[in-house]
Amino acid sequence: MALSEHPAASNSNSNSNDDSMVRDLASLERIKHSQPSEALLQTQQWLEQLTNDDPLQLPLTLQLAEIHYLLDNLDQANVMVQHLWEMAQRAHSITYQASALKLKSMLARSRAEYASARQYLLEAKQLLAAQPDTGLQAELLYENAILDFFEGHIERALQHVQQAGQAFTQAENLRMQGKAENIVGILLGTQGRYEESLQAMLSALDIAQKLSDGNTQTALLNNIAVTLQKLDDSQGAIRTYQQALALAQKMGDKQSEALALVNLGSSHLSLEQWQIAQDYSTQGLRLARELNARVTIARALNNLAQVARQQNQPRQVSALAEEALEIAEQTGDTSALAGPLNQLFWVHMQTRSYQAALAMADRLYHLAIQHSDEENQADALAMRTQAYTAMQQPQLALTALQEQMSIQQRLSEQQNNRQLAAMRSRFEAAQKDLEITKLTQQQKLQAVELEKAKLELQSRQAQRNVMMLAMLAAFLLFFMLYRRWNQTRLTRHLVAEVAKRTEDLKRKNLELKSAYEIVEQRSLTDELTGLRNRRYLLKHLPQNSSAASGHWLFFLMDIDHFKQINDTFGHAAGDLVLVQMAELLGTVFRKTDYLIRWGGEEFLIMVQSQSLSSAADYAQRLRNLVASFNFNIGQAEPLKVTCSIGFTNLLTQNVQLWSQAIELADKCLYSAKHSSRNAWVGLLMHSPCAATLTKLLSNPELSNEQQGVMLASSVSNKLLWH
Repeated sequence: MALSEHPAASNSNSNSNDDSMVRDLASLERIKHSQPSEALLQTQQWLEQLTNDDPLQLPLTLQLAEIHYLLDNLDQANVMVQHLWEMAQRAHSITYQASALKLKSMLARSRAEYASARQYLLEAKQLLAAQPDTGLQAELLYENAILDFFEGHIERALQHVQQAGQAFTQAENLRMQGKAENIVGILLGTQGRYEESLQAMLSALDIAQKLSDGNTQTALLNNIAVTLQKLDDSQGAIRTYQQALALAQKMGDKQSEALALVNLGSSHLSLEQWQIAQDYSTQGLRLARELNARVTIARALNNLAQVARQQNQPRQVSALAEEALEIAEQTGDTSALAGPLNQLFWVHMQTRSYQAALAMADRLYHLAIQHSDEENQADALAMRTQAYTAMQQPQLALTALQEQMSIQQRLSEQQNNRQLAAMRSRFEAAQKDLEITKLTQQQKLQAVELEKAKLELQSRQAQRNVMMLAMLAAFLLFFMLYRRWNQTRLTRHLVAEVAKRTEDLKRKNLELKSAYEIVEQRSLTDELTGLRNRRYLLKHLPQNSSAASGHWLFFLMDIDHFKQINDTFGHAAGDLVLVQMAELLGTVFRKTDYLIRWGGEEFLIMVQSQSLSSAADYAQRLRNLVASFNFNIGQAEPLKVTCSIGFTNLLTQNVQLWSQAIELADKCLYSAKHSSRNAWVGLLMHSPCAATLTKLLSNPELSNEQQGVMLASSVSNKLLWH
């Protein structure tokens, strides 16, 4: 609703006074979003000068209620909305009654009272049925979309906000058009349509820049950075968050500053830069607590819980995650529930509270189903697999694992399809340009043919008067020959240009194909070490499930005292150790083996072998090589490093049990590290199967050669398993 629509227009005796009031109201509308505190002061001063029956009371009271809402002064906003409602009823103003109901809905939504919010919007819609107001009706659609989003109805929300966006565009309401684009971007992001989401948000950012709306620009920069992170552009996300932080600090926008700090913490978490992530998240949490920004508090707490988890501090993780979960439930922010549920699952698994862990996994699964979030659905299924395995329920674990792998395969296919669709769109655009060029050439050729026909007609006419028009005929003949020569030259040039454009298009298609292959390879490779990553294992391991007979040997290697290296010499030194360790692995194992950076300072190696006895040889050779190697970390003296190794095996035809095998190798690694360090421990099975794996995972000390399980170790004293 435009604030200039008020009853004073029909009752005033002076057109100049009407114009002045409209200009003043429009000025307040402009600064309401960029300088809300200044707009609040001006509106209050203006209201104090009015009499109770002044027609400007309605638009200014509406303005004041909206500004209090923007400033998060919800109690004052509620008082002003009630006052507006009573005045609008006395004045029999349908428009202002509907506006008051819309604001009541927004306030109810902020209290997570979604049913009440929906009822207010319905009443406003019914009021406007008798006296339509296109702009206000579009705003009601927009608010319905926000409610749909909060309640998890993503498709319906997208439909409502797109309808509202079309109405805002027709009404040339640029500010609301930008807000609608932003919500479209957020909704597309929840569906995993990140490229489309990014385009919508960039469009909204362009509108905010045109309006010089710094607050909206800051919020959009945060949203754009989130989307870049989803597209695996972590560095781009960090740069965008830093822009948002700088803009928020420049404007004194503490809410956006806190959000940017917490988001920077999340970005550094994805890069495993734990200390930087902790610093940003702690700053963001401190500022968010001062502002009582509960949604931001919940996300900061989840970041810090993830750092504490990396530091293996279950109690601290539990305290942080439980507070984050409670806040997310109170605010109704379902998007902030996944992180705390994941952290609490880890805590329960650490404390062997498997039923409680399973409850966390189930809750995340149902939340993901409700929001059509297949990524969280896959995470929840992975959690179920782990919990069922620990509870010695292999059939349920296998069912969950199969469903998880099916979803992950579908997600991978969807991502590939989106990338292919983008490439196809660019290809089709290039083809369209080529078709336009060809059509232009055809039109030019037709014009030449027409001109030729005209000249021939003129020539025939000239022949009847050859004696009188001899000189003119000669001139026309010369002109015709010149035009024909010139057009032939032009046609040849155009044909050559079309051929060149066609070759350029072929070359660009090859470049696009090459670029796609490079992107695919990068997504499967650890950026620091050049080794493969977990995603590579998930994508390629099933293709080798029956490649040959024999055994798969699973080695988990962990660098001893790696945290001490980072703390003493810095993270750059730690990175150098990881890179050189990757090179050492390449000298011990074959090019056909799987060399994978599993996470942090852990490496996973999968080797196909016909003999189980080679496992200990590999482990001893790797341990000796690492212990004797001089690691160059840019210091005067080289660094000596040791490693611990755990290993086990599977038959090649049972490779689908790889996650249980890796978990058993991890238990062996744990035993090697806690029994000695600079050591290796392995459990080798002559006929490995799901039942044997389940027993050994429950109690690795059950190893018995008579039962087909052999314990191998470089540790001379008694092994510690727990």
